[in-house]
Amino acid sequence: MEYNTLMITGQKIFRNDSLTFGQAYDQNMQPIYEVTAAGLANFTVLEDGTRLQNFTQSSSPDFTSLLPVGDRLFSFVHFESPTPSAIYMLELEQDVGTCQLRAIAMTPVDWSDWGGLWTPCAGSVTPWNTHLGSEEYEPDALAFSVATSVEDIANYAALKNIQAFMRYFGKYPNDTSLEDIKELFLPYRYGHATQLTANPNGTYKAEKLYALGRQSWELPYVMPDNRTVYGTDDGDNTMFTRFVADEPNNLTCGQLYGGNFTQLSDLNGGNFTINWIDLGHACASEIQPHSDNTTFLDIFDYAPQNSTTPCEPGFTSVNTGMLNGAECLRLRPGMEQIASRFETRRYLAYLGGTTEFTKWEGITFSPEHGQFGMLYTAMSRIEGSMEDSSNKGNVSDTSADDGGPNHIRIPWNRCGCVYQLEVDADYVATQMYSLICGNTKNNTDKDNKCDINSIAAPDNLSMMRGHNQMIIGEDTEDHQNDVVWLYSFDTASIRRMQTTPYGSETTSAYWHEDINTCAYWISVVQHPYGESDMERVLELPSSGKAARVGYLGPLRAASAGGAVTTAG
Repeated sequence: MEYNTLMITGQKIFRNDSLTFGQAYDQNMQPIYEVTAAGLANFTVLEDGTRLQNFTQSSSPDFTSLLPVGDRLFSFVHFESPTPSAIYMLELEQDVGTCQLRAIAMTPVDWSDWGGLWTPCAGSVTPWNTHLGSEEYEPDALAFSVATSVEDIANYAALKNIQAFMRYFGKYPNDTSLEDIKELFLPYRYGHATQLTANPNGTYKAEKLYALGRQSWELPYVMPDNRTVYGTDDGDNTMFTRFVADEPNNLTCGQLYGGNFTQLSDLNGGNFTINWIDLGHACASEIQPHSDNTTFLDIFDYAPQNSTTPCEPGFTSVNTGMLNGAECLRLRPGMEQIASRFETRRYLAYLGGTTEFTKWEGITFSPEHGQFGMLYTAMSRIEGSMEDSSNKGNVSDTSADDGGPNHIRIPWNRCGCVYQLEVDADYVATQMYSLICGNTKNNTDKDNKCDINSIAAPDNLSMMRGHNQMIIGEDTEDHQNDVVWLYSFDTASIRRMQTTPYGSETTSAYWHEDINTCAYWISVVQHPYGESDMERVLELPSSGKAARVGYLGPLRAASAGGAVTTAG
């Protein structure tokens, strides 16, 4: 088994392609410029009229789907950063004899009907063969509402990418005012699950799924009933959601729930029962129009909260890791439905739910384990809001728990855990406890703060149905090289299957079990030499800073008698 590259960032398939793979583009599908130190679009016009242009090129591909449609095969590829973000549609040619794939066409996806695309991260493929995507780290609408200058926008962490995003509307920093930002950038348009449908004629349909709620989407994952969708919420002080669609294969209307966790034990990552708080029913058609004219202060009254200033009567104390952490909120009359879909995390906290997870990542499902199947999910680190009024073991820092109920109280683990969640016959998760956790006790050194023979910051997960194994991809600074592991349920052990270049992240670890008797283990290498070891990019055998979208294999599907090679 070997790594097969499908595309490299910056590549064109045909010379006349209007954009390179991963190039950023604006609402008119034109390339976006890098920004000079003076805040100008980075191009120069020479005396002879020649135009020298420096366009924005992403090296951060993420979730990559495979969608067989009729006799054609398509793929959608997320580009997580920079903003404005992008998704590219590829058409692939499959050699059924060898299972090799080759990209033969490329199209950038147009998001202009939705105001552009914000930070697409992980994703999944639905049982009805569509691509489900994500908008991660939603812009904080409260901070946006109270911002009084461009500097406020630029300096607050949950808003800092807005200024770069304004290039989507043709606005560069030197000519962008606060009024421009507040007119063109509407926060409630961003932070949604997305869906892409590939059509047999090579076209596509792109949409944002407003009924599922707004959060820092890592990914939405559909259960085998074709109605239940679990949502993982990436970041600090986050939550776990469950959406139940009114109709199978249709995510436009449904009931939304948020998790309320009760801790049973703090050992080995903890053990929790899960109850569900009903956040109400909504259809996208009821919610989306309000994204154009609703502000945070239309939904909640707000006051800051700290240890010396408790909430006034009528306000509820919450901590969802936003703005100043602890907040005093009072829901405005008649705004329950809008709050549930635009301020999902705050609304869940307001109703008493759990918003204390740091840092929730990927999720997958196995029908082969447990009485009714088993969910598996990754927590890349356990710190802050998941500790008992401390942060990374520092008991003097209680900021992540201030103002909240402190439902989660387990020891700090910088290396993270993969959890398993029991479900009932209706696919409702009822209990969560760890499957495997990383550690700092064994096999560490100055470049590897977590055990090199175990996981560090698990991120993307994918069940290999038919093989009783699970793929675990890392996004870590605590292994010098990020690793893609294969977990065996037969032996309860992991094997290292792939390592990525220095400074890169493994993304889109995803198993496609049967496409014309071929199986594909998708694996993406994001931003090589981007997060560490930048100076080593010129060392042999470096392949440079371009990212790669590809797969491990080629492999035969289990239905065709295939077996996964485990030679590392």
